[in-house]
Amino acid sequence: GEVDPEEVFAAIDTNKDGVLQKEEFLRAVEMLHYQDLLKISKAIARNELSYETEHASAHEAESFGQLMARRIQVTAEVAVSKLFPAGFGWQTAATFAEGAGMDAANMDFALATGLGDGLGVALGHTAWMAGKKMITGDEEIDVTAQAQTGIFLGSAAVCSGGAWQPFVNTLQAAGFGFNSSLVLTAGCGT
Repeated sequence: GEVDPEEVFAAIDTNKDGVLQKEEFLRAVEMLHYQDLLKISKAIARNELSYETEHASAHEAESFGQLMARRIQVTAEVAVSKLFPAGFGWQTAATFAEGAGMDAANMDFALATGLGDGLGVALGHTAWMAGKKMITGDEEIDVTAQAQTGIFLGSAAVCSGGAWQPFVNTLQAAGFGFNSSLVLTAGCGT
């Protein structure tokens, strides 16, 4: 049946002071099964924090192997729909920027490559989701909402794509070689 959030809170709040203490939270988490954590994770990913039994996920009883296979599929989708288009957009913008006389050490170059990176992410995500809907026939994929998500993700990519070249320039000016710069920029998520 339905789960009443107030009852759940009351069960966790063992000293009944209306505030969850660290020990109470840890005790509650220790009682959770990994399937419960999966449900919470999926609810957060869907921006849905309510428990609704009629909308139970099809993934609730999946094994560790199935979970890993799904995770690899999602990672591959991210690489194809965002990472590769981001790199293509960044490199295309860098080529145009150099052709326009911009120097890689200047902020106009960083801005151009950041915009290329962001445009690649926005278009890549939107095109991937539109293609996925067309191929799978999944009516739950809202292409307009996915285009908005693409713009949101692309705007973040403008920041990281624009920060990458100045970051590399700074590392090289500090005496780091190509391999060290590669590791440090990857480690910082740029």
